[in-house]
Order: sequence, then C-alpha cells, then structure tokens
Amino acid sequence: MRLLEAEIGHPKELVFLDLEGTQLSHETIAIGACSYYCDGHLLPLKGKRVKVYKEFVKSEGKVGGVVSVLTGITDDLLKKKGIPFSKAISELVEFSKCPGGERVYITFGNQDLNMLRTSTIKDESGKARQFYNHIKKNWFDLQEFVSRYVHDERHMTYSQPKLLEIFQAEDLKHAHDPLYDAENLKNLFVQVIKRPDIMVTQFEKGMFTGREVGKVLRPVLTDLAGGKDVTANSFRKYLEDYFG
Repeated sequence: MRLLEAEIGHPKELVFLDLEGTQLSHETIAIGACSYYCDGHLLPLKGKRVKVYKEFVKSEGKVGGVVSVLTGITDDLLKKKGIPFSKAISELVEFSKCPGGERVYITFGNQDLNMLRTSTIKDESGKARQFYNHIKKNWFDLQEFVSRYVHDERHMTYSQPKLLEIFQAEDLKHAHDPLYDAENLKNLFVQVIKRPDIMVTQFEKGMFTGREVGKVLRPVLTDLAGGKDVTANSFRKYLEDYFG
C-alpha cells in the first residue's frame, strides 16, 4: 500500500509492540512483541521467520483488580515471574536488533508508549530512556492511520478486534495477552496492505462523516469543478488506485 510506504518508508524490520500496565500508576507489567524482516512493500520477507518476545515485568504499584480480571496478571504472578524493567528493556533491545538496517515500531494507539514512558521515568540507569527515545523517533500508530479511513458513522475509532474482523485478519482470540495482541497487530497490518479493496469499501461507507474525505477526493472534486465527467466506474478506479 503506497499510503503506508509513504509514511513508514522502507525499513528493514518492523517490530509490533503491545504492553500491559497497572490500573492506577500505568507502569509496564508485561511486554509482548513480534517482528519480521520486510520486503519492499512492508510485507514479511519470504524465507525469514517471525520472531516473538514476551516477559512479565515487576512494578512498584499494584496491578489492580480490573487489570487482573482482563489480563490474568496478578501481583503474585509478577512476584514469581516478573523481571526488573531494566532487564526487560535490555532483552527488548537485543530482540529488536537489526544489523545494517532501520526498524519501525508499530503499536495500536499511543497507550503502549505512555506505559513505557511511565516505567522509563523510574529507571535510573538511563538505558530505558535511551531506548524509549529511539522507539519514539521510529514509531508508527496503526490505529491512527486506519481510523482516518475506517470508522463508524460517528467517526469513532474501531477496536483492534473489530478491525481484525473487518479486514478478515486472523484473530488469535487471546485479548489482553501482550504477545497475542502484538501478533494480532501484525496480522492486521498485513491485511491492511493486502486488502485495499476493504479499505475502499469502508471509506465509501464513511464518506459523509470522514475527516479525510476532502483530502482524498480533492483531485476528483477538482475534475468536477473543471467540468470533467466523473463516472461511478472512474470514481471507484480512483479510490482503488489511491488505496492500492
């Protein structure tokens, strides 16, 4: 998809991140990630495996009842299986190393970076801050991108599970597990690239409430204002080319 390539560029590797955090202090308590080397169209490079990473992280604050119900993560679990945040960051740095090429980190919304930042502030080594700054400079929000063109009639953003359904992407059905959510994010990203026809159909459904309509349709409206005829077929072909 040219739109994604124009915004993301052509990195060597894409890293999909998902974090879980405490209910009140929003400290990181679990990190999930998957990554792949990508081809010129940001799809997984054939012959290269998808790497995965998952760790529980100790926190100063309590997990919180709501978070425990949603994720299954408890204070006891973190005491038994959690590792220090600084160690998790060191592991994540190693996991996402990409010799000789650039990386882009992809999340669904900005909450994951907010949790990462909260924990980073508490890390005295400075290594977490350095890595956070690196991610921030090489970060792409898939939720923000997709919601420009795919949304409900009130222009409300769809959830990740709903978008997996809309784009007919594989859903691993383990909500609020950071690794599964990271892999689902990867699955959604791939389908957004592979199914521009779905993007076109969803854009057409939301044209009367979409905020990007004027930008997307400017050339078509310019033709109409200039006296050129625009048929239904030519309009559809324009959208297919725009989102292709």
